[in-house]
Amino acid sequence: APFRDGGAPWWVAGSTWSADEAVVVDAAGAVRGRGLPLRLLVAPHEPTPDAVRALRSRLRTAGWRSTTLGEVEGGGAVGEADAVVVDRVGVLAHLYTVGALAHVGGGFGRAGLHSVLEPAAAGVPVLFGPHHRSARAAGELVGAGAGFVVRDAGDAARRVETLLADAGRRAAAGAAARRYIDVHRGAARRTAERVALYLQSPTAEFGSRPR
Repeated sequence: APFRDGGAPWWVAGSTWSADEAVVVDAAGAVRGRGLPLRLLVAPHEPTPDAVRALRSRLRTAGWRSTTLGEVEGGGAVGEADAVVVDRVGVLAHLYTVGALAHVGGGFGRAGLHSVLEPAAAGVPVLFGPHHRSARAAGELVGAGAGFVVRDAGDAARRVETLLADAGRRAAAGAAARRYIDVHRGAARRTAERVALYLQSPTAEFGSRPR
């Protein structure tokens, strides 16, 4: 609720590593330098005290006024901050829902891209770095017009600026993301049906039963 205050739109960056944060902070600064209002909500992949301090230092150096999610929750408001650093786990899926757009971490390193499904389920356009080949859903979101690969901070700034400046395009990308999720709903049921079939007739369709 504190993030739905009618202020500047939020760019929510989730499961970020340092390489992602460098791109997001630089890109967001460039967007604001062009006169577009924007706030940052960043959730490090590992929100340790050291990681939170390092990110807040990066933000401060870049001219942002940051606070933590814990402080926002404690005070019930974002206040004068224009950047919020998430200092605990388990809340990212909810935080994506307050964003105008999202960035998913892991695409600028070798650890692998993190889940793009949570921001897609929130119905927001999803940005991520170029290292996403192992994440099938990321490529499918790009094909659906809901996901966008950004190569560096300049590329990210241009994409964010385009989406913020064109509400119709942003809404269309968000709707495409949500449709992607809706089309793939029911996986748990389908998996259970396959397992049940296998247990009933282990050699009929799946080959010999493993020991």
